[in-house]
Amino acid sequence: MNAYIAHIRMNLRLTFRDRTVIFFNYLFPLIFFFMFAQLYHAEQGGAINQVVNMVMTIGVLGTGFFGAGIRAVMDREQNILRRFKVAPISAGPIIVSSLITGLINYMPVVVTVLVLSHFVYGMAVPERLGSLLLFLSIGVIAFRAIGMMVAAVVNSMQESQIIVQLLYFPMLMLSGATIPASILPNWVQIVSGFLPATYLFTGMQSILLGREGFFDNLTSVAALVATTLVASLLAVKLFRWEKEEKMKGSAKLWLLAVLAPFVVMGVWQGYSKDNIRMPVSIARALEGAEACINAAAVVIESGRQKFQSLHVMGARNIAESALAHGVTRFVHISALGAGAEAHSKYGRTKAAGEAAVREVLPSATIVRPSIVFGQDDHFFNRFAALAS
Repeated sequence: MNAYIAHIRMNLRLTFRDRTVIFFNYLFPLIFFFMFAQLYHAEQGGAINQVVNMVMTIGVLGTGFFGAGIRAVMDREQNILRRFKVAPISAGPIIVSSLITGLINYMPVVVTVLVLSHFVYGMAVPERLGSLLLFLSIGVIAFRAIGMMVAAVVNSMQESQIIVQLLYFPMLMLSGATIPASILPNWVQIVSGFLPATYLFTGMQSILLGREGFFDNLTSVAALVATTLVASLLAVKLFRWEKEEKMKGSAKLWLLAVLAPFVVMGVWQGYSKDNIRMPVSIARALEGAEACINAAAVVIESGRQKFQSLHVMGARNIAESALAHGVTRFVHISALGAGAEAHSKYGRTKAAGEAAVREVLPSATIVRPSIVFGQDDHFFNRFAALAS
């Protein structure tokens, strides 16, 4: 345990002495923050929440692939790891210290972005701040572990840059962190379901926008934790101290084992029933459509079926996808008594859903019916069954 603590302390000291690390770790994310804030007009509506999510996701990808992966390869190429070998010290403390150091270094960025969002752009403090920080911490550690796994299987700095770019840019462009997923082609959205960054982005989005909690995102959490464990164990097993030690080209296939949990989730998302939380499901339903009627709602919350995630976040997702697919008529089914000051959470989230739809599609038709009845409704049919 002393070796782990000592290495973590040493890494932290070295980090704060490196001006390059300070710039890319602390100042560079703020450049993205203000750039996206201007681009998306963060002062209007709830756009600042989207900006915060985008900046945090980009930061996690950066600290994982560049802060952990590229840095570990540089240490091996410059014979720094060879010096640790004669300490003596095992690979475990080096891998773990990289994960923990990256998390500690990244958290001030998160706090800074949240503070600026609140005082400069008026974003409310996230209702589930603890869930957001916990989920984000797991994401940072998971991507740092993936970065260390990349370092374990490459033989040179050139190889590491190629593999990192092959992983980094698809995750950056297709996860929703830079380009809204709703405007991407359907097949691209299906591909994005296989990327770890997609689940990081949608998980944080559901906490920031949907007001869901940590335990509402356990599927994404489980995949990130599984990836962390697999990547860390393999990184320790394949760890090399000296640049002269070379790995076979086939060793890079171990990266597929690290990404296996997300391959499973991508297959499940691709063939699962419609889910208005996932843009790919909505895109599949709207393919070739000229009109869209959104009647998705729940009367009682249960499991992941929360008022906020369905009535607000789901409504926004459907409206954005409809806009991207050129749907000319959009009807949103709200509810009688919907209002920001409604007594029930159901009524307040219904009103928030109307606002979200209007923000995306000002021409949308919004209907506030009382009880909707039909062949499979659970109101009139229930009383009919009692009467019979």
